[in-house]
Amino acid sequence: MIQPMTSHATRLRAFVLLSLLVTGLLGCRARAPEPEPRPSPTPVHELGILDLVNHSQGSVFHVRWRNLESEQWSGDQLDTGDVLAPGQERTFELVPGRYALRLELGDGTDWSPTRPLDVVAGARARCVLPGEPQAKLGKLTVANDSPWAIVDVRFSLRSEPSLGPERLAKSEYVLARQRRSWAVAPGHYQLQVAFPDGQKQQSEAYEVKAGAETVFRIGGE
Repeated sequence: MIQPMTSHATRLRAFVLLSLLVTGLLGCRARAPEPEPRPSPTPVHELGILDLVNHSQGSVFHVRWRNLESEQWSGDQLDTGDVLAPGQERTFELVPGRYALRLELGDGTDWSPTRPLDVVAGARARCVLPGEPQAKLGKLTVANDSPWAIVDVRFSLRSEPSLGPERLAKSEYVLARQRRSWAVAPGHYQLQVAFPDGQKQQSEAYEVKAGAETVFRIGGE
C-alpha cells in the first residue's frame, strides 16, 4: 500500500523543484548572447581656421562670408556691440570650402579680398585688411531716391561679363532716402538694383576714382 507523503517530504520535493528551476533560468541567462556593440558615431568633419587681421585705420563693424557653392551670405559673425578695431585680430572656425568675404567698416563702406579664401580642414587661412585702404580704393555709393526699398544690389567693372554677386546680406535693404556704400578698386562700374516687386533698374557705367566717392542715384530726378 502506498503511504501518503508527509509534510516534510512535500516541502523537500518543492525545494528540489524550485532549485532546478532557478538553476535552469540562470543557465539560460548565462547562455544569452552578448549585445552587439553600438556603432561609433560618425566623426564630425574637421574644421578650418580663418584668421582675420585689421591693419587698416578704421574699425570693422560687420563680418560676413559666403561659401561660393551657395548664393546666401551668412549673418554677422561679430557679436552685438563688438568691433574689430585697428590692429586687432579675430579667429573663426569654418567648414572647409572656398569663401567670399565681406567686411563693413565704421564709415559704411565694404571691403572684400580680391580673391576667394580657400579654407582647408585642419589648416589656417589668413585674410588681412590692408592699411589705409581708402588711399587706394574708391567709394561706390548707391543713393536710393525712389519711394521703394532696394532689396538687391549688384555691380561689377564694365569690362566684366556679369554684374557679380548680390551685395546685400539676407534681409538687408537700402530703404527709401537711404544710402549704402562699398569700397572698391578704381575703374568704371556698371550697377543694377532690384525692388520688392521684382522690377530692376540698371544704371549707366560711372568711374570710381581712388580716394573719391561716386554716387549712383536710383529713382528721383
